[in-house]
Amino acid sequence: MRFRYYFLAAPLALLLSCGKGGGGEEAAVAFAQNPMFITAESAVHDCGLVCNASWEASSRDGWVTVLTESGKAGDPLKIRVSANKDEGDRNASIKVTAGKAGKVLQIVQYGNAASGFVSETKVNLDTFGKSTYISVNAEGGWSFTDPACEWLHLEKKNVSALVISGEVNFTGSARSAAFKVMSDDGALEADITVTQQFSNEKFHASTEYGRRLVYAMGSYIQGVSKDTFTTLTDGVTSFEMSCTLQDDFGGDTQALNRNVYLLAVDMTKATVLATLPDDDDTKIHNRQLVLNQLNALQQKRTNITVWGGTNGDFFGDSTGELVLQGILYRKGVCLKSDFATTVNTVYAVFKDGTARCMNQTDYNSVKANIQEAIGGRQALLWNGITVSYTDPAQHPRTAVGTSSDHKTTWILVVDGREELGYKTGSYSVSYDVLSRILKAAGAADAINLDGGGSSTYVTRSSGGTLTMRNAPGNSGRVPREIMDGLAVVTAK
Repeated sequence: MRFRYYFLAAPLALLLSCGKGGGGEEAAVAFAQNPMFITAESAVHDCGLVCNASWEASSRDGWVTVLTESGKAGDPLKIRVSANKDEGDRNASIKVTAGKAGKVLQIVQYGNAASGFVSETKVNLDTFGKSTYISVNAEGGWSFTDPACEWLHLEKKNVSALVISGEVNFTGSARSAAFKVMSDDGALEADITVTQQFSNEKFHASTEYGRRLVYAMGSYIQGVSKDTFTTLTDGVTSFEMSCTLQDDFGGDTQALNRNVYLLAVDMTKATVLATLPDDDDTKIHNRQLVLNQLNALQQKRTNITVWGGTNGDFFGDSTGELVLQGILYRKGVCLKSDFATTVNTVYAVFKDGTARCMNQTDYNSVKANIQEAIGGRQALLWNGITVSYTDPAQHPRTAVGTSSDHKTTWILVVDGREELGYKTGSYSVSYDVLSRILKAAGAADAINLDGGGSSTYVTRSSGGTLTMRNAPGNSGRVPREIMDGLAVVTAK
């Protein structure tokens, strides 16, 4: 018969406290070992309870009898277990409460003497990768091999337990991985297969990218009627989603249909350029449709391919002349260097190919290294933290975000104004929801660009034509002429 050894760790389990103990301190419950591993034989066991107040204990599992159903501070909790005649291990739980404090002790009883080296060789995980464990029977210690996949995680919990957990499964189907458990003396070895199930119940979306975005947004997105994810070229993807989205920060707090458009750019494989009417620096005070600016860029610069783009900075009239609110750089040349207000921000692509959203102070410290840049207004995210605003207004929005390593850019459009009868098929959103979408996508820093009727999303179709994909928030869904914009391009 192979013997199994288990040890009581120091009583450092997590304490759940509420109410008062015997000495006036907060009541607390802990166990010396959790889970607690016991042999297959029928026996009485001390559960290693540590409690500083009067307590009660109960179990719903028929093979476990609680011998001390209540006690005072310092009293032991004892149980009797029946013999396990099966080969496999079995599990039970005991709930201990002390006033409002409480904790559950997990008990694992090993299988009988005929059981093998490990309690299970086939393990199932749910869609969300909730952890489970198998017990390992080895006198001289044991180890495990790398499962050779990123989604599966293994942890040796103690001398008898291997914890198995997975990351959330967004793939759309079940997935499997395998690893080995070996005794240190080389005499025993077991092949373990882990299968993770997939359920779309909480994801709603039909694409992996959509499922990731919906899951990260939590309860804000309550349903998805359509989502598409397209790789435009290596390093450039376009995501479009029509969803039922709750916006608690604006005028329409119901869950209403909102249309989301998102370009993701790997800055190591593609880049983002600032656009102007007719791709002409002298026309910095002119306006032109986003689609026409992108087509002009494609026609004049034969060494690149334009894959998509959006509108850019806010603008207005100044003594009869159209003026951008923020800065503008093209081809490493600064065409405009001043800001209208302290609210204005910057999106910049640097000479090393990285990109960053920043405030005016940071811009002034790095402007010598800028290759392309446009201005924006409200900061949405700084260092992964959502910037709060008291302005609850909902409008069609355009925004841009960058990753913490500055190697990814996201360009976002949420169209809208269905509420005004413009028949865009989408309701507008607040700054807060805009920032949450970009954070869910992966952005650490993000800024708001010109929105309203200016918000325009263009991508290259499979046939090679640049096409406007969204419905602008203007009467008749007519796009607005804008001053500058952003173009996603690759070198030919």
